[in-house]
Amino acid sequence: MTQPVICLLLDSTALVRYADWNVDVMEVLQELYDDPNAAVGVPVVSLIEARAVVQGRDLARLDALVRLPECHDAAAGCGYGAEVSADTAGASYGSVRDAYDTVAEDYAALLPDTRAEAALDLAMIDAFAAAVGKGARVLDAGCGAGRMSRYLAGRDVAVEGVDLSPGMVARARRDHPDITFSVGSIADLPYRAGSFDGVMLWYSTIHTPPPDQPRIYQEVRRVLRPGGHLLVGFQSGEGVHDAAPSYRRYGHEVTLVRYLFTADEVSGWLTAAGFHEECRLVRRPAGVYPDDQAFLIARAG
Repeated sequence: MTQPVICLLLDSTALVRYADWNVDVMEVLQELYDDPNAAVGVPVVSLIEARAVVQGRDLARLDALVRLPECHDAAAGCGYGAEVSADTAGASYGSVRDAYDTVAEDYAALLPDTRAEAALDLAMIDAFAAAVGKGARVLDAGCGAGRMSRYLAGRDVAVEGVDLSPGMVARARRDHPDITFSVGSIADLPYRAGSFDGVMLWYSTIHTPPPDQPRIYQEVRRVLRPGGHLLVGFQSGEGVHDAAPSYRRYGHEVTLVRYLFTADEVSGWLTAAGFHEECRLVRRPAGVYPDDQAFLIARAG
């Protein structure tokens, strides 16, 4: 018979196929269910738990899990880019997701394009686009409402975006209907290994505390092909800043902090994840922004 595509929700955000595991999943499902298709889209909490469920043939546990309404991808019938429920977007990023859902419309209206970027900032994106090459598949990870995805698309790369906030993704889809956007976390990217030639983290790491930063770069390395490139941009410095007042002036009560890192710190996380730094830019504050800004381009080993 034709083997159906089975999907699991891992670590609350990443969709993967059972077929990627070293177990005969169809055999297991046939033992558990009269109809193996009944288990399509079963979400679980973690990869360890998922394997335990399948390898242990734990029907009671499998039945206790809440099923996803569908698992979709226009090409394959399964979504590595399938949307994730806002309720399951990840507890550690819950306040970040809620904040950006709240401010999405005003954020997109106030920052519709690259007007907030300095010429030097855009030059680093141009260098990144040149490094990955024309027609390369590039992920804008933490894409927000898609303004930088649009800029990348204008650099002749095949860009798609992913963001934790369903509100931001909805706005991105509305403003940029020719670009594919999905809901997901940068710490648990919903794509298979080696999917991309390039990944851009444009100020999308700033709401993650330092102890959790390595996980982001490990995930980026996983979805990059060998020799692929990463561009990361962030406010450079030390400490934690409360970002909520910036939104309060527009009538939004949110909880949102941002963390500052140095270029050397980020370079260390990149090296540990298997990257080789190729260049960096650290510029002084400009305009209304009080912090130094840093940008690194690195190549996956």
